Amino acid sequence: NVSYKITYKAYLISKRLKEILNRCIEKAPLCTYLRYIDKRGYLPPYEVLEGFLDSCVNILVKEGISSNFQLKLELEEDEYLSVFKEERTILADNPHVNSFFSALRSWLAPLLLRKKEYITRLGFILKPRKGKTDKNWSLEPIVFSEGKSPVNLKKFWKGADDKEKKEIIDLISILTRYIPVLNLLEAEKGGFKEKITIKTEDLLDLISTGKEYLQVFDIPLIFPEEIKEVLRIKPRVITKSQAPIDPMLSLEDVLQFEWQISLGDITLTKEEFLKLCRSKTPLVKIKENWLLIRPDELQRIKRIILNTKIEIKDYAELLRSALMQEIKTDEGVIEFIPPEEIKSKIESLSKLKRLKTPAGLKAQLRPYQLTGYRWMVVNCEAGFGSCLADDMGLGKTIQAIALLLYLKRKKIKPALIVAPTTLLGNWQQEIAKFAPSLNVYSYHGTDKRLDNLDKIDVVLTTYGVLRQNADQFSPDKFPIVIIDEAQNIKNPFTAQTKAVHSLNKAPYRIALSGTPIENRLMELWSIFHFLNPGLLGNQEYFKKHFSIPIERYGDEEAKRSLRRIISPFILRRQKTDKTVIGDLPEKIEKNEYCPMTPVQISLYEEVVNTSLERIQSKEGIARKGLVLKLMLSLKQICNHPALYLKQKQIKPEESGKTQRLIELLDEIKRQKEKVLIFSQFREMGYLIKEMILKEMGEDVLFLHGGVPRKKRDEMIERFSSESDPWIFILSLKAGGTGLNLISANHVIHYDLWWNPAVEDQASDRAYRIGQKSNVFVHRLLTKGTIEEKIDKMIEKKRALSESIVGAGETWITELNDDELRELVRLERE
Repeated sequence: NVSYKITYKAYLISKRLKEILNRCIEKAPLCTYLRYIDKRGYLPPYEVLEGFLDSCVNILVKEGISSNFQLKLELEEDEYLSVFKEERTILADNPHVNSFFSALRSWLAPLLLRKKEYITRLGFILKPRKGKTDKNWSLEPIVFSEGKSPVNLKKFWKGADDKEKKEIIDLISILTRYIPVLNLLEAEKGGFKEKITIKTEDLLDLISTGKEYLQVFDIPLIFPEEIKEVLRIKPRVITKSQAPIDPMLSLEDVLQFEWQISLGDITLTKEEFLKLCRSKTPLVKIKENWLLIRPDELQRIKRIILNTKIEIKDYAELLRSALMQEIKTDEGVIEFIPPEEIKSKIESLSKLKRLKTPAGLKAQLRPYQLTGYRWMVVNCEAGFGSCLADDMGLGKTIQAIALLLYLKRKKIKPALIVAPTTLLGNWQQEIAKFAPSLNVYSYHGTDKRLDNLDKIDVVLTTYGVLRQNADQFSPDKFPIVIIDEAQNIKNPFTAQTKAVHSLNKAPYRIALSGTPIENRLMELWSIFHFLNPGLLGNQEYFKKHFSIPIERYGDEEAKRSLRRIISPFILRRQKTDKTVIGDLPEKIEKNEYCPMTPVQISLYEEVVNTSLERIQSKEGIARKGLVLKLMLSLKQICNHPALYLKQKQIKPEESGKTQRLIELLDEIKRQKEKVLIFSQFREMGYLIKEMILKEMGEDVLFLHGGVPRKKRDEMIERFSSESDPWIFILSLKAGGTGLNLISANHVIHYDLWWNPAVEDQASDRAYRIGQKSNVFVHRLLTKGTIEEKIDKMIEKKRALSESIVGAGETWITELNDDELRELVRLERE
């Protein structure tokens, strides 16, 4: 008896596939092939790679059949057919089975013939019959001979030798199995006809199913210009308004929607398209054009049109769709054409007014600052909020002051400026310096009131005061609202953020932030909910269409859509771009890896071992709390054992970081330069200050959250104007934003915040406009510890913010026990 086994192989007859295979052979190292040997010796590389592909194809096809439940069920019903999905042989023990497999082998035989190389190559030219009905076409067979121009098959046949004729007969005999209409090519007296006539219904088989077989055999089918293949049908919605569009009113009864369907260069109405669908033929004639359309694509678009209800209820939703140029639906994305009124408004945003520096500004705006000022004016007058997201140090404050002067001339005032407490003094000084004509009132401290607002141009307050006195502020009182360091409203659920959001109906809204995104895209949503409420949808819509696709899956199309929406309303220039500012020196960053001392090693491992035992027995919130406590303890030990043990004095030799810090300070002192030292721990700041005084005899300034504003301003002035002190310690939260400390050209991050945006903000205290020297940023990391491991992840957090315009430690609490152990384990050299 005969036995059979089904094996699937790669059918490599396409010229393109062979070229790919040859490139793979060229790239693969020789050792790839030397292990394959038979009685002939080492196998040729082509055979080795072809055998590898055959094995892959066999596995993939059989696994694919097994994963297709319906197909698998059908094959399992027949013992003999099941061999199509299994790696086994079957004995043909009855005539019916033997006959079936013999027929299958016979059917495959012509395909195996095609695998050999042919000198001649067939092709077909399709043409409409001239002077005949539209339902008839002519098909002309041609032959491509090596080194010769293509000729008609009939003419070629007359001069062909026996080998060439056999090749042609083999090819056409194979093709007629799959494309029956090609049987008409054979002439009655032998040879082949010059051309044959094909009816439209037969043509459909040729250009749908038949075309796929022709591609397999590397046989071109040349279409006439009259037939255009439509690969993608594009639905679009045209919007018209019955009345002027009012941003404050519902648009449900104002907008009208019309469907248009684009098939290449041809546009159909909804009615024309549905009529086309009823024709049930992939080859149709429309407006003197023959179109070849995939039936499944027709049905897909038909479902979209019939199942999609277009609803745009308010102005923000209309604007969002117009900016994206599309509507997102459950059936897919639809191109959107807004009303002319909205289209014109969007186009106007890119046309900046040729405004000069406003009168009363005691400064010369740099070219890019003048652009930023003009950009804010255009957006304000169009009724849109704007986020000025320039890099730290590029002068966002002076651009905002220029805008205030412009609006005051238009009799639009007072402006409310909300800023962190540490920046109130900076705003007062900057306005007094650059716009002394503006009357400023600081709503802060114990004796604060909002009387006589008609005599005030600018009211300064803090986020905390706004939160506590939200009822005192309203858009009716303040037509202009500017929020500085807008990342302070990144969490949409806090009372502070809600207080700011309550001002989003003010006619003129500006957000200033060098880092509009620190960790999550929802931070951007929160800022835009203040600037242009509803533009990014509600939180659920934003998460579904942007946050999750971008953050979880890196969806490039979602990124593009989001950029289209926000790009008119967010302006970001980076100081590393020399076309923006030419006089800013380079910032040079260097990681300083510090070894652990024996005291640190002992403490570190003791805390790790003890904490992991406790964590293993806990779940939920209790476990998360222990994990965060462990993180805090390890960071303190990396800084210095005295910080963890709550000692009042430190010995430099007990920490690798303090030893390296003294070395760096010695070098900086020799160069007669200044330095900023950042730490997130106030206690560490005190310890460093006392250590420097004891070890180096140097006076040190220390700014933290407990320093009163007046003393803080005096410290900044002293550091900026005098040669001594040359060391300024700052807590990361108190000194990380808003300060201008360009007299220093060294920045030392004694410990890391594990948030690249916060760290960059701190470095930018020195790396700003006016800096004439290279800025050196030293990042101290304790080698082999959690600090070094986490640092490798920091760069990944930068990518998110930069791809759209770049949490903390909570993610660590979600690690399982093994992952946590690996993260905190001390790696010794």
